Amino acid sequence: MEASSLVCVYAGEAPYLLIVGPEHPDYLTWTKAGEWAAAQSVNGHTDFVLPNRREGAALFDRVQSIFKPSWYWLSEQHAGRSDYAWVQNFGSGNQDDWRKGGNDRVRAVRRSVI
Repeated sequence: MEASSLVCVYAGEAPYLLIVGPEHPDYLTWTKAGEWAAAQSVNGHTDFVLPNRREGAALFDRVQSIFKPSWYWLSEQHAGRSDYAWVQNFGSGNQDDWRKGGNDRVRAVRRSVI
């Protein structure tokens, strides 16, 4: 696994490091992606999740090169369509919504407050 981290600071939140964790070798549905991320354990750390939309954009902006130029699941569901969730494209930088039953790439992250 390639390790990388970046500092995230959002108004009203404590600053934290976003640590990029393992990537699943295959494509998964959104539900399976979240389950897989939560099951990861690296160097004793078991607090892995899917990145949220802001983090997806920050990852594209700062560490795009460690991702494949493809769509990756994000943790957030679409507010108006319960069967859709958000995805981040690491080729173009775009975000879009996609059917949760569809298959996309998955990379886990963890947060560490600084």
